[in-house]
Amino acid sequence: MSLAKASLWTAVSTLVKIGAGLLVVKLLAVSFWSGGRRTSG
Repeated sequence: MSLAKASLWTAVSTLVKIGAGLLVVKLLAVSFWSGGRRTSG
């Protein structure tokens, strides 16, 4: 595998991990926020 190809795969996998992490955090925040709203209101 060439260096360019390896770098590309590393960049792609890193972006995917970051994207997945942000998505999970966002989903958790939304579920907690709406759950809290239902409980308090």
